[in-house]
Amino acid sequence: MRLPWLVILCALSLAGEPREEVRTLPLITLEGTPYQRGLTHGTRWREEIQRAVDVWKSDLAATYKMDAGAFIHEFAAKTDYLPAIRKWTPGLLDEVRGIAEGSGMDFETMLVYQLIDEYWVNGQAVASGEHCSALGIAATNQHAAIIAQNMDLEGFRDGHQAVLHIKNESGVEALVLTEPGLIALNGMNNRGVAVTTNTLSQLAHARNGLPVAFVVRGILERTRYEGATAFVRGVSHASGQNYIVASPVAVVDFEASSGQVVALPRQSAFVYHTNHPIANHDYAEQYRRAGVPKDPSDNTHMRYAALEARLATDAGQNVIRQVKATLESHDSELHPICRRFLSASKVCTFASVVMVLGEQPYLLVAPGAPDLYPYQRLDFSQLAK
Repeated sequence: MRLPWLVILCALSLAGEPREEVRTLPLITLEGTPYQRGLTHGTRWREEIQRAVDVWKSDLAATYKMDAGAFIHEFAAKTDYLPAIRKWTPGLLDEVRGIAEGSGMDFETMLVYQLIDEYWVNGQAVASGEHCSALGIAATNQHAAIIAQNMDLEGFRDGHQAVLHIKNESGVEALVLTEPGLIALNGMNNRGVAVTTNTLSQLAHARNGLPVAFVVRGILERTRYEGATAFVRGVSHASGQNYIVASPVAVVDFEASSGQVVALPRQSAFVYHTNHPIANHDYAEQYRRAGVPKDPSDNTHMRYAALEARLATDAGQNVIRQVKATLESHDSELHPICRRFLSASKVCTFASVVMVLGEQPYLLVAPGAPDLYPYQRLDFSQLAK
């Protein structure tokens, strides 16, 4: 069966030169039980998953100076995330099993493949970049609630951008940014609940608790803002992470560590975040000893300052244009919000998303740096046809 593809033509770069290739964004609809959804995911994207896992393993070997298979086994053996996954998101474990079965991968490999944030913070210890800019704004009489993000990941993942259209048994549908084989990076559902994520590696993390990808999917299974925020506050978090959670009626920014969850005060009409904690002081041990970097010229602080300057006021009816311009910006030459691909080893903007939570919620997604690749609109109503 052929996959549906959303074809996105390249825009001109700031230098006036187009990218050479046409960037395509695969989209797949997953239905049925969690295992059936995973099996469909793994079967339809079998070759894509195998390619993505191969480049991931190459990066693991280069980063941790050991065989990738050995790292995966050691990481699974020295961490204990399964109890939390079984407690709070049990169906997702079956979904990962289905992905493994359909793609021809072993379950251990596909489980660790989900744990991007967890091996970023625990990998070196097991084996013995800062990234992402997000923002949100509540609804006014001029515009719907919006949250948006440049999802910045390692360059080796570029070209593997994808979207899952998930339909669960209770009738909730979600559009989830991902790459083949992953259950989630960020996303929104048809009830108007949406979430973005930013790594906060300075905060306390644990080798147990609920991993970030599973937190994201747990949020998107909720049908109301109150349930989504209660879920974030109620689970035990495996990694330091910032979650902006939104609905048509409210937007809130949470900094989560393994020890606590803190809601940030609103900075302006917008909330926004990069990759340093602001209100949560439950620091990881190495940062408690050495102190959390506060150099205003570093990566995360430069991007935060750019967000602060661009989002000081609400552009009203032009707010989507304002959000896009922010995500496409290069205010700092060294540390821009929009980060183009440079090499497989450097962080780049994997995708840019704008989630509009009006009466008919929809997703805008650019598969790469948004100043090079235009946004494609995805509507739940159109996907149902």
